Amino acid sequence: MMIGVLPLTIQRVNASRTEETARRMVKIYEAIMGEPSQRCYGYVGDMGKLPDTLTDLNTRGTQPSYTTSTTNGIGMGWRGPYINVGRELGSYLKDAWGNNYRYGFVGDPGNDNTWGTADDVQGLDNGGINTGIIQSAGPDGVFASTADIRNGSADDIIFPYRKVNVTGDVYVTTFVKRQDLNWKYDKGSVTIFYPSAGVETSASDSSAPFHFTGIPQGIHAFRGVFDIVTKTITDTTQAGISTFVALYLDVLIEALGETVFATKDANIRVDAVNFSRGTGGGTFTIGKRKSGGTTQSWEALVAFESIFVDEGGPVPRNAIISSASLILTVSNKGPGTAKARAITISPRRVLDAAGLGTWFAPSGTTSGNNTGVSFDKRDDRAGFDTEWTVAGGNVVDSVAAADDSVTLGEVQAGSAISFIVTNSVESWRTGAPNQGFYLPFSTTFAEVYVDFFSRQAIDPNARPKLQIVFTLP
Repeated sequence: MMIGVLPLTIQRVNASRTEETARRMVKIYEAIMGEPSQRCYGYVGDMGKLPDTLTDLNTRGTQPSYTTSTTNGIGMGWRGPYINVGRELGSYLKDAWGNNYRYGFVGDPGNDNTWGTADDVQGLDNGGINTGIIQSAGPDGVFASTADIRNGSADDIIFPYRKVNVTGDVYVTTFVKRQDLNWKYDKGSVTIFYPSAGVETSASDSSAPFHFTGIPQGIHAFRGVFDIVTKTITDTTQAGISTFVALYLDVLIEALGETVFATKDANIRVDAVNFSRGTGGGTFTIGKRKSGGTTQSWEALVAFESIFVDEGGPVPRNAIISSASLILTVSNKGPGTAKARAITISPRRVLDAAGLGTWFAPSGTTSGNNTGVSFDKRDDRAGFDTEWTVAGGNVVDSVAAADDSVTLGEVQAGSAISFIVTNSVESWRTGAPNQGFYLPFSTTFAEVYVDFFSRQAIDPNARPKLQIVFTLP
């Protein structure tokens, strides 16, 4: 009897240990990255980088100690221990089977999510960089290679699945605000202060828009020095002479970033104004596509209905939006032998001044006339028949001006196409109805189209998303 029970018992034990190991790995990741939504930035926020080893989280060694003797008193340096798992300080280094983790060894397939292409990121197991990925050897206690993990032939457990990014871009826009002055001003320089390996360092830019790259997540200070025109002498003998006063700013900024995924999307046709198609097949089409001798003109809509906290999203309603990007991932560009043909796509925010309600996305792969949103109606289903505007018209009559336009020539499958939509997200933040984007196109060719991955794509990273960078007041 025991012979029959033992394998099942082992399976249950391994399942329990797998779950416990995954929980511990999440705790390690949170110690490294913190919880930005709680304004806590962990080891990275203090040190400005990933730990070289997991031991660095609880053992200072030669790492610079924490200090607030910095610009504006922003603390930097090691202030661990950062994690408390188990009975001993080093317990967090082992999985539920009692084996040490590996850290940074597993690689990443890059933005195209395909191994063997130019954007692959090699981990330490292939002589590459520290990817920040935590790896347990799993039930068999033997570490597998990146290749075996990615092709599913190993029982190793990894978290997170992709390379950990701890830095990004910071854009600074400056304004003059005084009783007699109130305009955007960019005649000066901006310096940002941040930790590098736990030691305060800085970067400066004297050319607007002030842009800084490679800035780690966390709370930072910046200083601006500007020349503000206070008086202009208009006497013809002294024309063009101005007097200036230097304005000095010391300001704290806290750059946060959130990614929000689409909650609905749909395909519509300009040439068949009552037609709608669901995106359950994993893609939607934008452009002109021939089918059975007929040229079909496809457009799309995509919505992100959970952006702000009161909508169930991650971004506070009082956030100061620095930038917002709509990112669509290419599945295919056609037609087959003419992929270099140009097509321009211009996202436009859907309006609803009359409060008619949001558009209806057909479920699954439902397609046909009168099945949901269409070029002519917000909801073309029988019994609903909701117009785009009170006066009727079509979707073009109920959208704002384009936020951005991107022209695509030949693009590879897996390419991420980014559109700047900061104005739309700011409009939603301040109370405009959040009903997503209408995605029209323009082209001079008789046939050219792009298939993008939809919100129902198998790979979640390929689904339509908004990347929002903001600060808190």
